[in-house]
Amino acid sequence: MKKSSLSPFLVGILNRDLQPVNSNDGRYTLLFHGEIYNYKELKDEIGAEESLSTSKLLLTLYEKYRNDLVFKLKGAFNIIIWDGKEKKLTVINDRYGLRPIYYSQHNNGLYLASEVKAILTCNDVSKNVDDSAIASLFFFGFVMENKTYFESIKLLPPASLLVFKNNKISISNYWDFNFLDRNEGKTQGYYEQRLGNLILQAIQRHVKDIVRITVPLSGGLDSRTILASIPKEHYPINTVTFGTKDMDDVKIAQRVSDASGANHHYLEILPEDIINNAKKIVNITDGMISFLHSTGNMKFELIKDYTNVCLDGMQPFGSFFSPVAIFKRKEKLLIADYLFRPISTDLAKSLFIRSYYKKIRDYPRQIVENISRKCKSTSTSSIIDYSIATQYVRRFVNYGNLVKRAHVEVRSPFFDNDLVDFIVNTPPQERRYQFLYTRTFSQLFPELSKIPWEKTGLPVDATNTFVKMTLCLIKKRLKKKMGTVDRKMTDKRYFKAPSINLFAKYTQWSRENENLISFIYSTLLDGKGYSKSILNIKTVERILEEHIRGKSNHMELISRLLTFELWSRLFIH
Repeated sequence: MKKSSLSPFLVGILNRDLQPVNSNDGRYTLLFHGEIYNYKELKDEIGAEESLSTSKLLLTLYEKYRNDLVFKLKGAFNIIIWDGKEKKLTVINDRYGLRPIYYSQHNNGLYLASEVKAILTCNDVSKNVDDSAIASLFFFGFVMENKTYFESIKLLPPASLLVFKNNKISISNYWDFNFLDRNEGKTQGYYEQRLGNLILQAIQRHVKDIVRITVPLSGGLDSRTILASIPKEHYPINTVTFGTKDMDDVKIAQRVSDASGANHHYLEILPEDIINNAKKIVNITDGMISFLHSTGNMKFELIKDYTNVCLDGMQPFGSFFSPVAIFKRKEKLLIADYLFRPISTDLAKSLFIRSYYKKIRDYPRQIVENISRKCKSTSTSSIIDYSIATQYVRRFVNYGNLVKRAHVEVRSPFFDNDLVDFIVNTPPQERRYQFLYTRTFSQLFPELSKIPWEKTGLPVDATNTFVKMTLCLIKKRLKKKMGTVDRKMTDKRYFKAPSINLFAKYTQWSRENENLISFIYSTLLDGKGYSKSILNIKTVERILEEHIRGKSNHMELISRLLTFELWSRLFIH
């Protein structure tokens, strides 16, 4: 790589630096994608001029600290540095891998890109399919670990230092989620006050120097926390909710926005949005998540006229989810069965042709074992937290942000280094069941805590949240085992289970809307894609028939089938 081999260009929406930048002596060339949230503090540290660009600041810091530069950065980024003297390429990404970057080595060269499809344009890149990635999509709903659908292309792990020299790649890890397993004897009040201060600090870091802020608002707690934490001097701000008007998420979001004094926008999701956007979502995400979950994210195209930055509620705080540990003590079973909601073994045997099922049947177990092995803790709680942060959030939720980022810039304030460091050093009993989170929110924002929370249907400050969440999970387990339960037990006044239909009527539409039904059938049964070589089409027909008739709810599996079929048409055929 020579200094003259790249012409100056812009990278990203907010980063307006001309790139690449070169050191004064010509030895180093740096390319930067993303954002550094503490760049002003770093400028002050080295006494740099105010006008110094972020890219040149990073290059100055690299010349001074070399790879130790990473311990000073707070942000979401990829940095590529060419050392012309040593003929060495270094790639550095942020702690959490918020900006995916892929790599592939061929013919003594290294390819890097932010999308798989870009690397596939190189003629010498092997297009052999990775069957374990296909298994991951079908069993878990997204591609896990650092896999792509192609054996020759990998996702750079989070917190990585990749060095390419003498035609060899080495990758080292400079940080990981190391969750605390013991109680350090601090009071409950200490954790509540500290968490509250760090949340407010994190939001402040992410809103400074930007205007036209939009908060995508749901009925959950994370987006509500972000909205409530934004200092009033940044108002007016916008909130936006996608869905259908009679869904709980939409109703709760409207109440929260009104109570906060924000300008609320409602954008309706229609059955046609699924049809029109399925292929686009698969293309943006390289097909690595079940596409249906990002249908609403395509609506971000409609908010770009009044939005510079969206503050997204994505967060890595694991067992804030729900009290799953009371049901299973074997971590591997728990991770596979609850966190990633796999299809059953019997269904998998029927869905895949026999030879292919034999080929992939052990992959899901191996993937889960690999994840558990990487977690340095042995406790159930910490393994859950680790699995959610490194897999579900990074490889599923974050890929939804790729769809948003196709239209507007997105920041995720909960991925603040100081906040995350505090969470991983919080005892398990405080992390579980969102107890600490809900108590802290109720103290910081007492008025907003009185508005119901979609997870439970109760106000955030309700004292029986744990009971509510536990009963909700019991209901799900009973329905799964018995097929039906007592009418009173399934009344939504008593229970509110997580669903693919939180803000839109996907299941209902897939049974009643003729255009959507036609799209599903024609896509899955015409045999144009790669699916026919690995799937039992008769089983696919049975799944569709059971779903349409209301005998079973296969909406999530249908989304995975559609994702794979559309991916194979885009990337294989």
